Amino acid sequence: MKTLIAIVLLLAPTAFCQDKNPAEGAALLARAERGDAAAQSELSVRLATGKWTPGDYKEFARWYRLLANQGGAESQMYLGLMYSVGQGVPEDSFEAARWLRKAADQGRVDAQYELGKMYCELSVSLHEAARP
Repeated sequence: MKTLIAIVLLLAPTAFCQDKNPAEGAALLARAERGDAAAQSELSVRLATGKWTPGDYKEFARWYRLLANQGGAESQMYLGLMYSVGQGVPEDSFEAARWLRKAADQGRVDAQYELGKMYCELSVSLHEAARP
């Protein structure tokens, strides 16, 4: 088991080891990689609360996309926000709105707010672009 944990620690992004117990963090990451929904959910919470921070935003996006595709509203919201500013993913308002809408449809008030804000900004931009 120690060998497996050591391998996971070597292969995993180093920033995932900010846990107080790196072996526990590595085991959680290994379970999440194998598709364990509970481990993936815990990973999402740790990412969202800053208990784990990947070395770069592409790693955040990778995990959030995995979890968002499984229906995780929080991950959908964070992935949408990442698309809205181009953090770890290409900036893409349509993708941002798509993910925020999925989260909003599940009752995430913060996603509903962000989606509404996007619509307002788009409306103002369209209005300004239509001026002679």
